[in-house]
Amino acid sequence: MRKIKIIKQGREARRLLKEGIDLVADVIKTTLGPKGRNVIVERLGPLPPRSMNDGYYIADHIEHKDPVINAGVAMLKEVCKKTNDVAGDETTSTAILAQVLIDRELREVEKGKNPIDIKLALERDLEKLLQELSRLSQPVADSNDIRRVATIAGNNDESIGDALAEIYEKVGKNASILVEKSNESAIRVEAIKGIYFNKGFGDARVFVNNSARMTAEHRDIKILIVDEKVEYADDIVPFLEKLNPDRGTRLLVIANEMPISLDAMNILGHNNALALRGERDKEGNDLGFFCVGVEAPEFGPTRAEILEDLAVATGGICVSKQNGLTLKDADPKKVLGRAEKVIVTSNTTTIIGGNANQARLERQIEMIKGEMAQLHVNAKITREKYEGRLQVISAGVGIIHAGGATEMENKERHLRLEDAVLAARAAGEEGISAGGGFTYWRLAKLAKTALREACLAIPEQVAENAGKNSTVILQEMENTNLGYNALTDKFEDLKETGVLDSTKVIRVALQNAVSLTGLFLTTSAAVIEAEESEAQV
Repeated sequence: MRKIKIIKQGREARRLLKEGIDLVADVIKTTLGPKGRNVIVERLGPLPPRSMNDGYYIADHIEHKDPVINAGVAMLKEVCKKTNDVAGDETTSTAILAQVLIDRELREVEKGKNPIDIKLALERDLEKLLQELSRLSQPVADSNDIRRVATIAGNNDESIGDALAEIYEKVGKNASILVEKSNESAIRVEAIKGIYFNKGFGDARVFVNNSARMTAEHRDIKILIVDEKVEYADDIVPFLEKLNPDRGTRLLVIANEMPISLDAMNILGHNNALALRGERDKEGNDLGFFCVGVEAPEFGPTRAEILEDLAVATGGICVSKQNGLTLKDADPKKVLGRAEKVIVTSNTTTIIGGNANQARLERQIEMIKGEMAQLHVNAKITREKYEGRLQVISAGVGIIHAGGATEMENKERHLRLEDAVLAARAAGEEGISAGGGFTYWRLAKLAKTALREACLAIPEQVAENAGKNSTVILQEMENTNLGYNALTDKFEDLKETGVLDSTKVIRVALQNAVSLTGLFLTTSAAVIEAEESEAQV
C-alpha cells in the first residue's frame, strides 16, 4: 500500500487534533474517583475482553480510523504515558486537565489572541500553583500514610494498601518493589536481599525483552562496574573479546557515563538485538548475547563511591583508576560480579541476589555509617549522600505475590498493584496531599488563567462519577472548606480520614497537561503519514 502525506492547516488541523484528544479524555474520565466506571477493552486475538478502570491502559488501546484525529489521540496518549512513567498515577487527571485547558485556551486563540502569550501566561500561573502545592504537601510520616496512598491508587482495595505498608516497614519507602504472579488468591509479601537505584536504560528500548512491562529482565547475570566514560567501540570491545560471550551470557554494564547515542551503547544494543532475534551466522553459530547498559546514579564523587558500593554488593571489583584498573586491560574473570536476577526499566535498575562476600559487604556498610557518624550535625547534604549510598546497597527489595481466580482478574489486580507501588514511591519522594480532588480545588483558588477551570474539573468529575451534581458539591466545599469523599458521600477533612494523593503525581499531571496545551496551541499545521486508503477525500 502506498504511503501518502495528509496535510491540514490552521483551524482544520487544530479541530481534528482536538477531536482525538477529546475522544481519549471523554472515554477515560469516567473512571476517575472511587465510584468511577469501568471500560471494556478488547484486543484482536484469543484473549477475552477485559474490564478496566486504569486510565493509562485504557487510553493505550484507543485509536481512530482518521489519521489526523488519531494523531490527536496519540498526543494525549503520549502525555498520559509520560505521567504514568514518572509518577504511576493521575493519568486520568492529566487527560482531564489537558482537555479543559486546550478547550478553553483554543477559544482564545480563535478570537485572535496570540498563542505564545497564552502559553507563557499558563506557565507563569503553573509556577505559582506548584509553589502552593509544595506548601500544602506534607512528608510521609509512617507506614499508615503509605497504606492510605496505596489503597486509593489501588482503587480502594485495602489489601493492596496493607501490602504496601508492610513492604514500607520491611525495606523502606525508597526501596524497589516488584509485583509477581502467584497461584494464591491472597496477597503475600516478602523482603529479599537486593539493590535498587534510579537509573535505567533510558530511551535504549533495544534492551527490552519483556514487552508487557517494557523491562530488560535477566537471571544469572554477570555485572561489570566501570568508573570510566564508556563511549566508543575501543572502550568496550577489547573487554568483550576477552569475555568471549556466547548466547548463554547475560551481562549488565553499569558505567560512570554511557551515552546511548555513542558506539559503546550501540554495540551492546546490537548484540542484545541479535540474541533476541536468535540470529546465527552461515556456519550456524549463535550471534550476539543478552546484555543491557546503564549509567550509575548520582553525580561527581558520589557516583564513583556508589560504583564502588555496587561492586562490593555484587561480588565484583570496580574498574577504576583508584583500583589501578582500566577497562581495556581488565580481566573479566577477576572484575565481574554476579546476581541472581536483574530488572531494568527506562529509569530504574533492580539487582536481586548479588553475589557479595558478606563480610566485605558488611565492612562497606559499616564504613559508610562510620563516615556519617563523623559528620557535623548541620551537614544535611552530605548526610543525605551517605544515606543514599546505604539505601542503594542495604535496603533490600520487596516482592508482592498476587494472583486471582481468573487470568482476567489476575491481570487487572496486577495493574492496580503496579499503580499503587508507583504512587507509594512517589509519596515517599515528594510527600502527600489531600486527595479526592480537594488539593486541585485549593489550587484553583490561586489560578488566574484557564488553570482555574482545569483544576476545578477534577473534583467536578469525581462528583459526577459518584452520581452527584458537581455544582452543588463545589458549593458545599466552598461553604465548609472540606473535601468531598465520594466513597462515603460525606464532606470531611480528607487528610484526617486518609484520602491522600502523592504530591508528585499532582505536580506531574499539572506540568504535563500545561506542556501539551502549549504544544497544541502553537500548532499551525499537521503533516501526517498514512496509507493511501486511509486518506479522507
